[in-house]
Amino acid sequence: MTNPTGKTIHLKGLNGIRAIAACSVLIYHTNQSLNTYGLPNFESVDLAAFGVTIFFSLSGFLITYLLLLEKERYGSIKIREFYIRRVLRIWPLYYLFLIAAVFALLLFEKESLTSSIWYYVLLFANIPFIYQTSIPILRHYWSLGVEEQFYLFWPWIVKKSSRLIRSILVFILVMMGLKALAWMHFLKTGNGIPLSIIQVTRFHCMAIGALGAVLCFQDNSLLKKISFSVIAQLISWGVIVLMALNRFSIADIIDHEIMR
Repeated sequence: MTNPTGKTIHLKGLNGIRAIAACSVLIYHTNQSLNTYGLPNFESVDLAAFGVTIFFSLSGFLITYLLLLEKERYGSIKIREFYIRRVLRIWPLYYLFLIAAVFALLLFEKESLTSSIWYYVLLFANIPFIYQTSIPILRHYWSLGVEEQFYLFWPWIVKKSSRLIRSILVFILVMMGLKALAWMHFLKTGNGIPLSIIQVTRFHCMAIGALGAVLCFQDNSLLKKISFSVIAQLISWGVIVLMALNRFSIADIIDHEIMR
């Protein structure tokens, strides 16, 4: 990755984590499409949700690490330049595919092109995803919407926080508290929308990745000790194997947080 100072930074190991996440999503969606070709689905393969959570955590890690580098070098974070970089990196391909998708739907499946399209135009694709009104060919856009929304406020937190670790921990705890309340609301009323909002946006999962970035940036000795521990690595691989076999479940409400 290239930091705001123009220097290229290579963090060993992240490519491997990204590959695991990408393969998780690819295998899941390939499996879901097998019946289209008359092939049986493998019911035990259910990786996509965990793979996306890994991507979110990586995103939180990388963006926070870059912001910390900028803050260290310049004494502050140039929010305007940050947004310009994000726009140039994401928007061209985002809107190019969106335009192509709209033309394809107009030609071949006009009935699928609903008023939900405006959520995709405005980078809120997670909203129709939550309410299960996604436009099929654009269904995957929900995660891009989540990331763009996270970028709206996260640079300000990194810039303004004098005690960043405490701020991130408070943010995670607040989000987890809201998730617990949403879970209890679901059990009591059967209304799962508030819980779906938190489970889909997963801002706290990105914040967990951001916490790792701060500790890594500070060269935290405990983090290094855990990261290079053989036992910790074996546990991590064990979780990945259980995840691949659809057998990783400690408690539904916090599985993704534990996995991170």
